[in-house]
Amino acid sequence: ITQQLVRERLLDPALVQDPSRRFERKVEEIIQSIRLTQALSKQDIITAYLNTNYYGNNDYGVKAAARDYFGVTDLSKLTLAQAALLAGIPQSPVAYDLVRNAVDQPDGTLVVPPDSAIVQRRNLVLDLMSQGRTPLTGNQYSAADFEAAKNEPVVIAAQTATRWIAPHFVWAVRDELASRLCG
Repeated sequence: ITQQLVRERLLDPALVQDPSRRFERKVEEIIQSIRLTQALSKQDIITAYLNTNYYGNNDYGVKAAARDYFGVTDLSKLTLAQAALLAGIPQSPVAYDLVRNAVDQPDGTLVVPPDSAIVQRRNLVLDLMSQGRTPLTGNQYSAADFEAAKNEPVVIAAQTATRWIAPHFVWAVRDELASRLCG
C-alpha cells in the first residue's frame, strides 16, 4: 500500500507512465516508501491511501464514496456490509462501481443484485474479516454479524446528476494546478 501511495501521489507522472523506466521507477518507489514509512505511522499511511484512492463513480477517497453510494457523511455510521463493500472496490473500481452495477427498482431505489461481482467481493471481504482480519475492530463483531452483513441488500443512495460537463478536463486542470502550485 505504501508503494502504491508513493506511485500515485509522490512520483513524477512521466516516470510512472514510461515503461522503459520501470526499473528506475521501482527503485524510486522503494526509496520513497522507506522515507514515508519512517516519517508516518502505518495508520497515517493507510488513511492517506484511503483518502486518495479511486472508488468509481467519480469518487476519490473513501469518505466521498460513502457519501455518494450510501448517503453517509460520518464513516463511523457505515454498516459492516457497507464498509466491506468499500473495502472491496479498490481492486477494480470500474468493474465494482456500485452505481453501474445497480438496477432501478419500481419504487425508484437503486439496488445492486445479490449475484453481482461486487456483492460476491463484499462477501469475500466479510469472510476474510470473520477469519480474524480485523485489527482495528478486534472482537467487536460476531460470526452472526458477519453472516447478517452478507445477507444485507445493497441499496444505493439517490444519485444526483454530475454537475461537470467535462469531468476529465476538470481533473486535468486540477492536477495541473496542483503540480504548478504545490511542486
